[in-house]
Amino acid sequence: MRVSGQEYLRLSHLRQVNRVVETPSVASIATAPARNGGASQVEISAEAMDVQRVIGMVAKQPDIREEIVASLRERIEKGTYAVSGRDIGEMMFRRLMADRVA
Repeated sequence: MRVSGQEYLRLSHLRQVNRVVETPSVASIATAPARNGGASQVEISAEAMDVQRVIGMVAKQPDIREEIVASLRERIEKGTYAVSGRDIGEMMFRRLMADRVA
C-alpha cells in the first residue's frame, strides 16, 4: 500500500490527536454519567470507524518494505534496473494528484 507524503502526515497527525483524546473504552464512555448527573451518550460514525481501521492498518505496515528493497537492490546490482524519464514524470504526477485529493 502506497501512501503519499501529505497523506502520511495527515494520518500521523490523526494518530497523535487520537492518543491525546483516547479514553478507556467506547463502552465506558457511552455509559459514564455526565457532569450534570444524566447519562452521556457517544455515537461513533461509520466514517470515524473507517478512519480508525485505516489508521490501524497503516500503523501495522513496516516503514521499509524489505521484499521490494531486496528486489530493487538485486536488479540494480545486475544492471537490469532501468527507469525512463517518462516513468519518473508519471510517478511525480500521480503523487501530486494523490496529495491534492487528501
